[in-house]
Amino acid sequence: MIEYNFDISFLNVPNDNVQNSELSETMEATLTINIDNIELRIFTGLDRFSLVKLLTHLENKSFSKLSNLISTHCKEDITIDLSNSMLLSFSTSVSDDVISISLDSVKIHQPINSDKNTATFHLNEVGFNFVKHFYSFLSVNENVFELKKRTEEIYEGYNCKVFPGFSYNYSSSRDIPEMNITKIPTLNFEFELDENMENLLKKVNSIITVCSFFMHSNLEYYRSTIHFKNTKINEYKILKKTIIKDTSISFRNFSLNWKPSTFLSESWKKEAFDNFDKLEKIIKLFNQALIVDDRSKLLIRYNIIEICMGGTTKNGDKFKFTENKDEIYEEAFKVLQVMIPQDELIDFKTKWSNAIRNMDYKPMKSPLVEFLKSNNLPLDELPVKFDEIKKMRDCITHGSIKIKPSQLNRTNVLLYRISGILILNLLGIKDWTFDTHLKE
Repeated sequence: MIEYNFDISFLNVPNDNVQNSELSETMEATLTINIDNIELRIFTGLDRFSLVKLLTHLENKSFSKLSNLISTHCKEDITIDLSNSMLLSFSTSVSDDVISISLDSVKIHQPINSDKNTATFHLNEVGFNFVKHFYSFLSVNENVFELKKRTEEIYEGYNCKVFPGFSYNYSSSRDIPEMNITKIPTLNFEFELDENMENLLKKVNSIITVCSFFMHSNLEYYRSTIHFKNTKINEYKILKKTIIKDTSISFRNFSLNWKPSTFLSESWKKEAFDNFDKLEKIIKLFNQALIVDDRSKLLIRYNIIEICMGGTTKNGDKFKFTENKDEIYEEAFKVLQVMIPQDELIDFKTKWSNAIRNMDYKPMKSPLVEFLKSNNLPLDELPVKFDEIKKMRDCITHGSIKIKPSQLNRTNVLLYRISGILILNLLGIKDWTFDTHLKE
């Protein structure tokens, strides 16, 4: 448990329900951090009802525009940062005028005498399953216990270095024969000295996101320590409970028999950084599709394809006209307009203009199908044709129950492979193989 005492103020409150004059300039507060709870206790005095009103109407449950911490009672020279904190819940105590607020995260800034740019991220259970592959078994030699790494290799990121590892917590008492040692999975980073904070965090999050794809389950961190330009920033987060899937197959479904060490050695980090916004969205969906019902799986995986296609456009080929088409269009309009009531003629003329503009182009092939072919996917060899997949998606969207479970399952397997390969392509990983075979 970690505890900080400080003063908190609510200045320039952006809320019509509470006037600034209703809150004192400063109130005493205590921040308590545990692995499963971050609690901010504010000693409100006579301001309790005003603060309750403010928290009740807090926009998007976010403190970002509210909290301005002006001083602390800590011996250390620190700053409590609630700028990214979200309100989970709060309760009041009438007897001692205290409001207890549960937060999802908090950052602690502390000045240090160091110009190194490094970061350590403490990971969840999925992270443990990832990091453990970099270690061999525990060895004992002359009462010396050692958990050796398989390799001391430091992996190249995008203008940074990354290496997984364990840190350790232990507890012991001389009155009992056992002692407990807990392995804490971490991802560690070294950055160039001229790196800025925005790119630093984007590089970290892009690598963690892609590791989640490799593990087929969301790899997350609950604590981080960043040393950046003479400042140490500790962030603490409360993670939501998630379903952990069996991740032993990794990339085998794409004919990539990679260990985590092989995966980290591959040169996908720049592509992960460049395509981070899209990858963050679709990898969360990819992993979500593994834990939902079959109908939801299909909708999510089809949506992944549409998101991957987003931003890609292709104009169709034009017809080659042998005569002056504008004159012919004008003559055709004169023939047609006699059939249109006078009060509807303006609307008809607008529709006619749009129609002749599109008439220049040959019938376009499906943009989605063309996009998939451009990603080297063998659509002509699929055991379920893509037109059928689209019809299935439309049926589910409109509430139809006429899809056979076996047909739905086969389609989901195909969409899993397609969506996974689209992600690999975004990462610049091209040595995959698409398996068109489906079990009957």
